[in-house]
Amino acid sequence: MSNERSGMGCFAKGCLTLIVVIIALVAVLVGGGYYYYGKVVDTLTSDKPREVKLEQVSEPVFNAAANKYNTFVNAVNNGQEATVEFSAADLNALVARHPDFTGLRGKARFDISESILGFETSLPLDSAPDLTKMLTRLKGRYFNGRIRTGLEYVNGEFIFSPKLIEANEMTVPSQFLTDSAIAEFNKSFNQSFQEKARQNSNGSKSLQRVKSLRVTGDKVVVVVMPK
Repeated sequence: MSNERSGMGCFAKGCLTLIVVIIALVAVLVGGGYYYYGKVVDTLTSDKPREVKLEQVSEPVFNAAANKYNTFVNAVNNGQEATVEFSAADLNALVARHPDFTGLRGKARFDISESILGFETSLPLDSAPDLTKMLTRLKGRYFNGRIRTGLEYVNGEFIFSPKLIEANEMTVPSQFLTDSAIAEFNKSFNQSFQEKARQNSNGSKSLQRVKSLRVTGDKVVVVVMPK
C-alpha cells in the first residue's frame, strides 16, 4: 500500500475524530445551561472507552466495499471523474477489515437511513489537543455515544444538520439544537477541518478533488471531479 493511500485512511479517521470531538463539545456546552461545567463533563463523557462492536463481514461484502473505496482513491490520485456510493454496510466493512481504517476499529459503527447519517462511537477527547488545552477537564475523557445528522459537502464546506446527540446514554434535548447553534457548529467545524486538511497533504488533495458529498436515502454519495 502506498503512503498516499495510507495517508488518506489516516485523514478519514482524523475527520471522524474531529466531528465527534466538536459535537461532544457542543453537547457539553449546551448541557452547561442546566448544570455546572464539571458536572456536565462527568455526566456526558466517561473516563473509559467503550468497545463498539461490528458484525462479522463476509468476503463478498468486504470485497464490494473495498472496490468502491479503491474507485474513490484511484479517482482522487489520478484526477479522474467518479461518483461513488457507500452504504452503511460498506462503511462498516471498511472499518472492520480494511487496513486504512484500522484506527477506527472498535471505535465506530455507521447506519444510514432516510438521508440521515448515524454513528455509534467511542473516541478519546484527547484527540483534539487544542480543545483539551481550553477545557482541561476533558483531558483523559471519552465520548461514548450516538450521533444522527444530515450531512453534505458543497462549495468547499460541510453542512451538518444534527438530529440527535446521545452521550453516555443521555440525550441532549432537541430544543437545544437551534438554527443558531447548528450554524455556529458548522462554522467551527469547517475552520477546524480546513486547518487539519492543510496539515495533511494527502487529505488536502482528497478534499480538493471532492466536488460534493451528500447523504441521500441510505447511501453516502461522493462525487470526485477531474483535474
